[in-house]
Amino acid sequence: MSRKNPFHEMLIALRAVRNLSQKDLALMVGYSPQYVSDIEHGRRAPSYEFVSQLVHTFNTSGPMRSEWMLAGARAHGWDI
Repeated sequence: MSRKNPFHEMLIALRAVRNLSQKDLALMVGYSPQYVSDIEHGRRAPSYEFVSQLVHTFNTSGPMRSEWMLAGARAHGWDI
C-alpha cells in the first residue's frame, strides 16, 4: 500500500479481500462494528490499540506491518 492510500481505504480493501463484514472484522479484533464503520467512513482515526490488534489478528509482519502502523499514524495527521 502506498502513502496515497489512507488507513480507511486499506481497511476497506482488507475486508473485501477477506470477504468480511464490518461486524465480522469487529468481532475478530475486539471492537464494535460502529467503531469499524467510523474508521472506514473517516469519522474517526484508528487507535494505536486497534491497529496493533489488526496486524496481530491477521498475522501481519515485516514491511506490511510497518505500512499499517504508518497509515494509522498518518490518520492522526502525523507526517511520517
